[in-house]
Amino acid sequence: MFISKISINNFKCIKGKVDIQFNTPNGNQGSGLNLFVGDNNTGKSTIFEAFDFVKNGTKKEVKELLNKNTNDNNFFVEIVFVGDIESVINTYAQANKKELLNKLIYEENNQTYLRVRRSSDETSKIFIWNKETDNFENPIGIDGVIKVLFELDFIWADTNPEDISKFGATTICGKLLGEICKPFAADELFKSFQTAHKQVFNDKQNGLKSKLSKLADEVKSICNSQFGHIDLEFHFEELTIDKFYSNVKIKINDGVYTDMQEKGGGLQRAVALAMLQVYANTIKCNSKAITKKPFFLFIDEPEICLHPQAQFSLIESLINLTCEGQVFINTHSPYIVKKAMTNNQNKLLITKKENDTITIQEAGFTNLFGRFSPTWGEVNYFAYNHATHDFHDDLYGYLCKKHKEFFIQSGKDEKDFNQTKFEIELEKFGIVRNINWIDDRKNKNTGLNLQYPVTICTYIRNTIHHPENNLNIAFTESQFFQSIQEMLKLI
Repeated sequence: MFISKISINNFKCIKGKVDIQFNTPNGNQGSGLNLFVGDNNTGKSTIFEAFDFVKNGTKKEVKELLNKNTNDNNFFVEIVFVGDIESVINTYAQANKKELLNKLIYEENNQTYLRVRRSSDETSKIFIWNKETDNFENPIGIDGVIKVLFELDFIWADTNPEDISKFGATTICGKLLGEICKPFAADELFKSFQTAHKQVFNDKQNGLKSKLSKLADEVKSICNSQFGHIDLEFHFEELTIDKFYSNVKIKINDGVYTDMQEKGGGLQRAVALAMLQVYANTIKCNSKAITKKPFFLFIDEPEICLHPQAQFSLIESLINLTCEGQVFINTHSPYIVKKAMTNNQNKLLITKKENDTITIQEAGFTNLFGRFSPTWGEVNYFAYNHATHDFHDDLYGYLCKKHKEFFIQSGKDEKDFNQTKFEIELEKFGIVRNINWIDDRKNKNTGLNLQYPVTICTYIRNTIHHPENNLNIAFTESQFFQSIQEMLKLI
């Protein structure tokens, strides 16, 4: 059971309706990874908040979530699940809700789907689409069931690292502790501890409970005289592993031995993300169920406080999860994108804002340079619309190599191939030689600097490769992008 699509309509900064299709795991590394890149204020975090809204609802007023630039008074967020939904429902849903949920699954094009929605009409309820009635419905008790099946883990860019590493039952670290402690709950040592705990606290003759019996009798006596007969005693809860989670503290010795919360934000976040990686690897290794519970992890700007090598390590751990689970990442880091796109299995989505409208488009890396793709230049250009000298060099060198191969295959001597011959080839494909390049070498006859017409591609290539030559005017940003686009078209 995976998330195949989200539809967001007039929610926060997203005006109108936006549909986003996602990659779903197919057993290969990276297949369940979905990355969002884009400038600030282009809707990346809003998309994450939309998921959270469907799962957990909101305490905010409708007007706080409604897009401020729309004339519509309503908003909604809808999520479409795909895959073996029936098996997940039968394994993890409440027994009395399985039949109802299974009736709401529908099939299209040999795929099984389930659609859930939360909207401004009633933000406190989750609605499920019923194909038979062609309507969204909210059967009694369905909200809690959907929440159990649809567990989301979020790490926000502005989350306090201390909150990430807390050991509550619903936190990532709490779940990690739960996974590790499951076998210990059946250990004889812990069972002996449970028995001793019961004797110490709940034994009516010698335990702490016996010491409180007088207090219980006095309270009972007053209640009986004022409200009628009752029986009353103080009882200590049975001991379970998870009772200890809230008391767990992480101690760090970086020269000074203190609680993690007393360390700097960078170290705290690094430890928290390390815990996340351990959690990711633990659930991957420990999950032996035939039908695995869906795993959805959302991380907002994981690169914060991490140096490049640490970013590589983090994304490697997360990619291990994406064979069978889905990971969603918002990032500004070319290191994250570069590492994530190595096997080209995942999906890169680019968010943009023009006027008041947010658009999300899929970035298809062209795999220009074979096994070396994506290069840093490709990542920066296609993911961030940032043109670099490296990318221009990569494109120019690639085209030059291809044309040289063609030159030799046509029976010409390799020694005769030069930049001018390459320029002639470029001109055949419509890239004109319309700008003069002034060489810093002199003409032997006139004593003047050599100059000759070249394409904008060669002009920029020469400028980059010969910074010592200050005889030429610097190229503009628009010329730089024009040159790259010309070469991309040619490739």
